[in-house]
Amino acid sequence: MHGWLRTVIICSVTALTGCQTISDVSSQMGDLFSSLTSEDQPATIPASTDRKATPVASAIEPRMLSGTVRRELVHSGDSFTLDGSEVSLFGIDALEALQTCEKEEQDLPCGEMARNALIGFTAGQTVTCIPVYYSSAEKAWISQCTIGDFNLSSAMIQSGFATISKDPSLILSDQQALARHQKRGMWGTRFEMPASWRSMHPTAIFSPRQN
Repeated sequence: MHGWLRTVIICSVTALTGCQTISDVSSQMGDLFSSLTSEDQPATIPASTDRKATPVASAIEPRMLSGTVRRELVHSGDSFTLDGSEVSLFGIDALEALQTCEKEEQDLPCGEMARNALIGFTAGQTVTCIPVYYSSAEKAWISQCTIGDFNLSSAMIQSGFATISKDPSLILSDQQALARHQKRGMWGTRFEMPASWRSMHPTAIFSPRQN
């Protein structure tokens, strides 16, 4: 087992109990970042042509977004504010920040762990996002976001803190299958799929964005 994978598993099932800090996650995700960037990773996930959403061209003027992501502006494991615009990572659906999971009859803040993982990946890094389309429902650009050649959607799937969306690429599907098999992150716990959790908590999901 790779050292970074062991760290991710430990942080997902033990550090969740309260011994984890933002600095811990930043360090752990930094190690994972280094490991993943040393391998061949697709910077762009192929976009599905079946997705029903507002095309970029018909929304507000599209532009490439680039900059650092302040940790207080990371709303969940797949959404943040960058350069004044709301962004959601393309192809994935992370646990909401207020969502919990269960392991050994103990409730764990897995949604906050997913958020902290994204904070750790992006800490001190220049993030570049290219809008794929604008979602009026999410009020955000659904975007391909990278750090150099490193794809953030892929990182969240591989670390086990996000699920693939309804129209995933084969790349993300394969990465999720491996993360699930190895019980990385939330796959080592019992949890509601994010979409199901949102349907049961229609107002709670907006709380992180209001903080």
